[in-house]
Amino acid sequence: MKKDKSDLIVPDYTRAIFPKGWAHFLGAVMSMMPALVLVFMSFSTLFLEGQNVSVRAGVILGGILLLAVMLSHSTFLLTRGKRWARPFVRWYHNACILLLLLGLVIQFFQGNQSQHYPGLVGLTFALVSFALYRSNGFALFCDHYCELWEDYRQRQKSV
Repeated sequence: MKKDKSDLIVPDYTRAIFPKGWAHFLGAVMSMMPALVLVFMSFSTLFLEGQNVSVRAGVILGGILLLAVMLSHSTFLLTRGKRWARPFVRWYHNACILLLLLGLVIQFFQGNQSQHYPGLVGLTFALVSFALYRSNGFALFCDHYCELWEDYRQRQKSV
């Protein structure tokens, strides 16, 4: 015997909590985090090579935190229905890919082979998130939250 939705004791809220494309969104953000770390690490080895270890560590930590805050804040604004955050996330992501490629090319010509593999790993993570950011699921996720927050804001204005 098939149960009707009205027979459920607890209503099914999975679509409201996990809208279509939530895995694309989460996968894109989580695969971008290691790419950001490796972007900054590759540039720190290029430009901070002669510096003392404590200065290098401080600059690396500060740069990684800045990149992570930019990514997390923009994705937070995406989940709050800000339509302008979606092109910003894409622009930010493309800039990180270009920086990764630039760092790899510079290290290749300098002959610094110790940083090739971390750079390639970062590029792999960045390309995975590139595909996820441009997927249909990610667009559905963003549209769901934009509609949800627009409806909420309309109700707040009418009260």
